Amino acid sequence: DTGGASFVVLARAVTGTYDPTTIASGTQARVVVPAPDPTDKRDGRYVTSFVPTVAATWSVFVTRGGAPVRGSPYLMTVIPGVTSAAHSLLACGDQDVVAGTTQVNCPLLSSGSVAGTTAPFYAVAKDAWNNTNAAVTAVDGDAFYFSAIGSLDAMAVNSWAPAVAVLDADGLGTGWYYGFFDTNVTGHVTVRLTLGETLVAKRVVTVAPGAISPSKCVAVSLGVPNATAGEAYAVHLTARDAFENELVSGGEALTMNVSRVGAEVTDASNVA
Repeated sequence: DTGGASFVVLARAVTGTYDPTTIASGTQARVVVPAPDPTDKRDGRYVTSFVPTVAATWSVFVTRGGAPVRGSPYLMTVIPGVTSAAHSLLACGDQDVVAGTTQVNCPLLSSGSVAGTTAPFYAVAKDAWNNTNAAVTAVDGDAFYFSAIGSLDAMAVNSWAPAVAVLDADGLGTGWYYGFFDTNVTGHVTVRLTLGETLVAKRVVTVAPGAISPSKCVAVSLGVPNATAGEAYAVHLTARDAFENELVSGGEALTMNVSRVGAEVTDASNVA
């Protein structure tokens, strides 16, 4: 009761809900934090502390002379800190990480999204230590908001709304929030994500044309309606998708059939 004993305190993360996109798989189970040597209060009490940075269930080991004190190890739950705009993410979905999210047609991909299909994206709530904060935040608090503004009026993309929390099967928060935009017109969209009024991320994304639609394609020729025998007759076909957006890349298999009026159709060469 007069002090002088030597104690060792060691903390180890044993379980948790870390995000594999920011912490390598298996790292969390190996997190070990040796606490500073306890301060001898000279009254039978010894005090020390440590700073956990991984949201997890921790085991706190306290030993004297290599033997654990009664009750050691102690289990302690560490929850994520306050959501930080500087550490939160604007991301595509990943069904393997959070059920109910999707990467399909995500406009943040290098290929962009496709016109005529909903373009989903997500906010991922992170604290200052990159732990995912799964607590659902009320709209009147520091909620995530997104805006999407198209580069052309014809795109009809001009929206601002709170991102919607993605819930798990038990109705609990996952730390992911859903936003989207829709347009049938190709161009660029500026996506802006904020936490309250603080900017999280801003991206200019591409909306690309969809698959070729033969009924929307247009063929023209400067020679119509006349041509000269023995001279090349050029036909230009503009490939379009179902919403009449012009395709900007090649690779389509197009065939032109030419026949003399009153004669049977003759298959001509591929003109793609």
